[in-house]
Order: sequence, then structure tokens, then C-alpha cells
Amino acid sequence: MSPPNDVCKTKFTPMKFLTRSWIRGELTDEQFDYAISTYEQHLQMLQLPPDLVALADLHVHDGLVLSCASDSAAKSLQLRLRCGDLHIGYFDAVLTFTRVTITAEDVRLLSAVVQAVPVEILTQEIDRLNDDHFECRWLLHPAGEAAIQFSSVTLDRRAVPNRDAP
Repeated sequence: MSPPNDVCKTKFTPMKFLTRSWIRGELTDEQFDYAISTYEQHLQMLQLPPDLVALADLHVHDGLVLSCASDSAAKSLQLRLRCGDLHIGYFDAVLTFTRVTITAEDVRLLSAVVQAVPVEILTQEIDRLNDDHFECRWLLHPAGEAAIQFSSVTLDRRAVPNRDAP
């Protein structure tokens, strides 16, 4: 099943470092390594709070968005991701974003990703927008990008036996 067309749209900043060319192996070895080192230097310069460091370190490659719930009155968004692989093990990551800048259309986009199996998260980038607002960008497979702007995030992890666990 292919993702709906609106899954491929974003109103936010496109991926800056870990682009689709990077993930597809279309770069030389030097360009590939440069993208990684430049992004790592960028993260260090941001001086992120611990919760965002944890988000930046989250292994999301091949991750699935299992659920999406928003509360517009509280300006919060909660996502449950299935992450991991055979080497590190599988886990569910529950991300709760606060002071979210997201429209009803953007929530529908993330909800469409939940329904559009097998849409996967290939990689992510974290960025600082200003003193107290951040952006998490995801490169999606087979196509598209998604992004969330927020002021803080909490991350809870729970081990699961495999990728297909309920």
C-alpha cells in the first residue's frame, strides 16, 4: 500500500544534512562522511537540553509510526514509534511533544503515516529554531518528509519482543 499523496508534503524545513541522496548512497564516501560529521557538529553547537539529546540519539531507522494523538487545547502531540532492529532489539518510543506548532492538516498527515503501512522513518534531524523552540525532521520511506516544531519533548521507551509485536 502506498502512502497517501499528502504524506509527501511538508510545510517545514526540509532535511538539511541527512538527505534522500545521503540515505540512497548517491554521494561519494567523502560526501557521505562529511554529511554525518557536519550534522554531529551542528548538534553540538545547538547545546540541546537532555530531552532533545535523547531524541537526537534515538535509533529511528526503519521506525514505524504506530499512533498519533494530538490535543490542540494543550498544544501537545504524542507519537508512538516502533524502533530498533535485530542487533539492538526492538522498542516502542512514546514521544510527547509540548507547545507544538502543528495544524489539523499536519496531524492528519501524521495520522495518514500510521495508516499507510509500510511507511517507515529512514532518519531524523533535530534543529533549534530559536531559544525555546525546536524542530524534529523525518525522512520517510518510500517518499516524503515530516516535521514537528515544539518546545520540549519527553521520551519513554518500552522493549518489545519483535517488530510485529502488538
